[in-house]
Amino acid sequence: MQKCAHTAASSWSSVCIANELSPGLISYSEATRYSADKHADAATWCKANNKPIPQHTLYPRTKGFIATVNHLRSAAHIKAVYDVTIAYASGSHFMSAPNIWETLSTPNMNNSWRFHVDVQRYMLEDLPRTDEELAAWLEERWMEKGRRLESLRQDLVKGLPWLNITST
Repeated sequence: MQKCAHTAASSWSSVCIANELSPGLISYSEATRYSADKHADAATWCKANNKPIPQHTLYPRTKGFIATVNHLRSAAHIKAVYDVTIAYASGSHFMSAPNIWETLSTPNMNNSWRFHVDVQRYMLEDLPRTDEELAAWLEERWMEKGRRLESLRQDLVKGLPWLNITST
């Protein structure tokens, strides 16, 4: 089994080098889809564990993120971690995502939906080194993410367009 895994990894590395691809990894630190019930559960957990309660997100699962980052530090081709925040709205309904059928069947979705994608890049070498500091770093990214989303929600309520948002 170990030989197979090594062969697969070697083969993928060869393909990536030959085609100048750089593989990446997508990690959803919330570990599940957002819902009001899940947010209430997360808020209860945060209060019991003396953690900040994020807005519009669930509290991130830090252990998986820490393990992933610590492993990726030894991967020569991985240089950065990207934090992607996606916001969407239909009418006045903030963070109410279109379903797959709406996505496929609605022509000119931008006429009835708003979308905003925010991407932050963090160099892997600049991330904290200890598990505790890395957990705190991820927690702070989630608090920032919540503030960005809240700013978009407030703009939606005021009828303002979604323009560039700066992190606070």
